[in-house]
Amino acid sequence: MRPYQEHFGKNFNLGFNLKHFPFLKDESYPNDACPNFQFTVNDVVYILWVDYENSADQEMGWLDKYSINELETGLEVISSETFGPIKEELEKMNAKPIKKH
Repeated sequence: MRPYQEHFGKNFNLGFNLKHFPFLKDESYPNDACPNFQFTVNDVVYILWVDYENSADQEMGWLDKYSINELETGLEVISSETFGPIKEELEKMNAKPIKKH
C-alpha cells in the first residue's frame, strides 16, 4: 500500500493512475491535509497536492482539488478542479523524479 493510501484511505481517489506518472514520489504523511507527490524540474522541487473530491472533506474547501506548488517558496504554478490541466502542465514542465541523495 502506498503512503497516501495508508494515511488517507485505500479508496482515496486521486483522479488519475499514479502508474502513468512514475516520476511522482509519494510524500504523504498523516499530518498533511491531503496526499502530495514531489517531482523536480531543473533541480527545483515541486509538490502536486491532490485534495479530496468532496469539498466538505477538504481542510480548505474553497481550493481546487489539484495544485502544483514550488516546495521552497510555496508559489503556486497551477491549480485546477480537474486533472487535465495538471497533466498538461506536468508534460510542459518536463517533470522528473526527485534525485536520490
